[in-house]
Amino acid sequence: MNIQGKEFDRGDLTRHIAEKTGVPEADVLKVIEWTAVSIADAIAEFDRVEIHDFGTFTTKNLQPDSGTLPSGQQWDAPARAKVIFKPAKAFREQLANRLQKPVI
Repeated sequence: MNIQGKEFDRGDLTRHIAEKTGVPEADVLKVIEWTAVSIADAIAEFDRVEIHDFGTFTTKNLQPDSGTLPSGQQWDAPARAKVIFKPAKAFREQLANRLQKPVI
């Protein structure tokens, strides 16, 4: 993998998969985009979305909140949903082997 810097973005992922599979980058990009849309749709519809050997997505409802900034200005945060990802054991083990250190 020939990646610049410390970030790995959608373009890097597209090129990496295309190199590994021989599938054209345009087709890989379509699959990545549809995968992201499908996961988002499933998370919106179901309480839990599990992808075997990858991880589980769940949502947590956050209550409305408010507070005061150091400047004295008030702020309010509305009630909202937060997506939580818990990596699968196989995913954590594979990552730990690549990093050569434990991943919690």
